Amino acid sequence: MIYFLYGDNDYAIDQRVAKLKSDFTGKYGDGAVGTININETTVPDLLRQLMSTSLFAVHQMVIVKAITADSEAWAALADNIDFIPDNTDVVMTDVKSISKVRNLAATRTFKKLKSTGAIVDKLELAKSRDIAGWLSGEIERRSLAINGAAQNELIRLTAGDDNQQARLAMELDKLTALNRSITVHDIDQLVEPSLNVNAFTIFEAAITGQTQQAIQLVRQLCNMGEDGNRFLGLLASQELALAASAVGAKVKLSPYQLRQARELWNRLPGSQSDKLERLSTITAKLAQLDVRVKLSSPDEAWLHIEATMADLAK
Repeated sequence: MIYFLYGDNDYAIDQRVAKLKSDFTGKYGDGAVGTININETTVPDLLRQLMSTSLFAVHQMVIVKAITADSEAWAALADNIDFIPDNTDVVMTDVKSISKVRNLAATRTFKKLKSTGAIVDKLELAKSRDIAGWLSGEIERRSLAINGAAQNELIRLTAGDDNQQARLAMELDKLTALNRSITVHDIDQLVEPSLNVNAFTIFEAAITGQTQQAIQLVRQLCNMGEDGNRFLGLLASQELALAASAVGAKVKLSPYQLRQARELWNRLPGSQSDKLERLSTITAKLAQLDVRVKLSSPDEAWLHIEATMADLAK
């Protein structure tokens, strides 16, 4: 059987590869599996390894991670897939960040894989609504004692990461090593909030008059070496979410982020017209900040951000 796994969720792809390998070695032994580093082989050698039979194992598995990092190797597969022996399982993956193949689904190789009965699976990033269920399953699998409140806090602090599943898996590894029950206090002490969560916390503190908290968090991000421009982009998305909450507009932001924005909008004092006027002022100040940051050095950018956060409560 031939497998090709692609999509945005590198973590899920790696997990699937590990499961396929585990199932295969459980039947045929560790010696039946080989891994090819696409950056350390030539196209002829790759094809030779895929099409050859083993002298030591009736069944074999060949794993080729990030095969699309070599566009020539990917293209060559189209004319050679039919020559892969029936007793050889091939597992290939695509890693978008290093792929050299454009319009993947339109390539001859992709179409050939589909037409020859290969298992071609696209693994996307988990939806926000699916994270809680997945996390509960991972916690049970690891026999980790962690209550519902602590699970919710773990989800909150990692929301906004590029791949929340991967981040949560890393945090669970860390928490499992403690070998004890995990509380909300443990989560707050051991799990660093994602930059997206920090951006919302700072934005919320700034516009609700908690100026000192906002400034303190901004200084922490600066000391951690975070990118001021990236933070500014996240800050803009917080403002967009708040604006969408104000007028009931639909925007392409995470459900978690939109829910936070709606709750914040509802907590702001004053009438609807008062709040809309306040939002207009906030938008103008963030637009001015954007100009200042783009004309500043990295260190100066954080000073401008700090000054603006102190001004948003006015």
